[in-house]
Amino acid sequence: MRGIDREHLLIEGGATVELDYQMLHPRLLYAVAGQKPSGDAYTMAGWNRKVCKRVFNILLNTGSYPEALGAIQPYVGNNRKTAAALIAAMKKRHAAVADAFHSGIGLRLQNLDAEMAKSVLRDLTVCAGITVLPVHDSFVVRKEQKYAA
Repeated sequence: MRGIDREHLLIEGGATVELDYQMLHPRLLYAVAGQKPSGDAYTMAGWNRKVCKRVFNILLNTGSYPEALGAIQPYVGNNRKTAAALIAAMKKRHAAVADAFHSGIGLRLQNLDAEMAKSVLRDLTVCAGITVLPVHDSFVVRKEQKYAA
């Protein structure tokens, strides 16, 4: 369901709000490394943020540099040099966790993400009695329950 459509969801007749974990996988990666990210993990001078977000996730989910390079090229005009430059810039920007790039750590982060989601759902639904609609890395609740969630 598109985000614009989720804005019109009702729970038990009441208006809703979508709560999400911003930059979830970068935050998880930094946490695994015992670090904290500085600023927006996807913002890099001279690069499009949407492309950087995609590239960051490609770097988490590929198992080798050549695989990452090939996967990134379609997002930078199929230019190998540009893809390599973006990988280098991403590694420089995220030096504290760069050794995790193209290591396949993405599956581990997805598992952590799923465990967190299960915990949130259990805490909100079972423990607090709040109706929750999970959507990827976010949760839709009634507006008046926003702060309880």
